[in-house]
Amino acid sequence: MVDKDLFLAGFRDLFDETDPQEIQFETQYKDLEEWSSLTVLSLIVHFEDNYKVKLSPVNIQESSTVDDLYKLIV
Repeated sequence: MVDKDLFLAGFRDLFDETDPQEIQFETQYKDLEEWSSLTVLSLIVHFEDNYKVKLSPVNIQESSTVDDLYKLIV
C-alpha cells in the first residue's frame, strides 16, 4: 500500500511555483495555475518511477482530484 502522505509529498514536488499547502487530496489539480501538458508527462514518469504504475494521459484526464490519482495507483 502506498503511504498517502508520501504520495501527496511526491505530487507536490511536481509543482515548483505552487504553495505545497494549496495541494491537498481534494484539490482539483487541473485548476492549478502550473498545470500543463508537461505536468501530465512529469506525472506519468513520476508514477512509473516511484510506483511502477503506467498511467495514460486518458487516465489523468478522466481524474479530477489528487485523491482520484491516488486511487489509480493503490
